[in-house]
Order: sequence, then structure tokens, then C-alpha cells
Amino acid sequence: MKKIFTVFFLAFAFLSACKKDKSTSDLLVGKWRFIEYYNGFPANCYCWQTISPAEYDLFDFSFTGTYNIKYVTTGTYGRAIVTCNGTYKILNDSTVALRNCNYGPNTGSDTRFFITADTLIFEYPVSQGVHKIKFVRM
Repeated sequence: MKKIFTVFFLAFAFLSACKKDKSTSDLLVGKWRFIEYYNGFPANCYCWQTISPAEYDLFDFSFTGTYNIKYVTTGTYGRAIVTCNGTYKILNDSTVALRNCNYGPNTGSDTRFFITADTLIFEYPVSQGVHKIKFVRM
């Protein structure tokens, strides 16, 4: 009986000490700043291009499945900061469903993404290529 208890205790201690990998949704949560975009269209460079710090976009993903985007837009009357709110759901390790964004509960898209601890890339296929936007964790 003592041997069984010792083996059980050691197994429990070993399993408790194992570090869990962060899930994709845990990695996504936080604030992200737009830094580069990829022009994957014909007649463009098919390369990453750095954006001006004045043209930032900020994504903020919460644990509750909501997100907030703040971005700068330039129009007839000058520059303005626009805010967009919505919900998200991780569909798998490389696809996130972004919904609402102030346009209604059924609007949005399923967006392909790639994520590391410090970098987030959204990929948007278009008819003649691909557009990517890169964010860094703030």
C-alpha cells in the first residue's frame, strides 16, 4: 500500500509540475499595434512594408470574446480616430471569426491568422493575391 501511495504521489507531483502551453485564445488576448502590411497583389512588390506611426491601428482582444479596434482614418475634414467593437471566436489554430464591428450581429469574416507570443498576422485572400497585416504585442 505504501508503494502505491508513493507512486501515486510522485506521479501527481510530476504531472502538476508540467508547464502547460498557452492556448491560441490565450495568446490572442491583449493589445496589438499594426506595424506592417504585405502587398500580395499583381503590380505590387509582394513584400512587407512598414506603416507610418501616425497610421496606427490598435486591436484589443479580451478574455470575454470581445474585441475593440481603434484606427486612424483621413477624410475630407482631416484625420479621425474610429472605434469598432465586436466579438470573436477562435475556430481553430489558424482561423478566427471576427463579428459585429458596429455593423450588426451577423456581419464580419472568418479570418486566417498566424500568432506567436509577440506577433500577430491576419491574412486576407483577395481575387488576385493576398493581403496581410502584421501586429506586435504592446
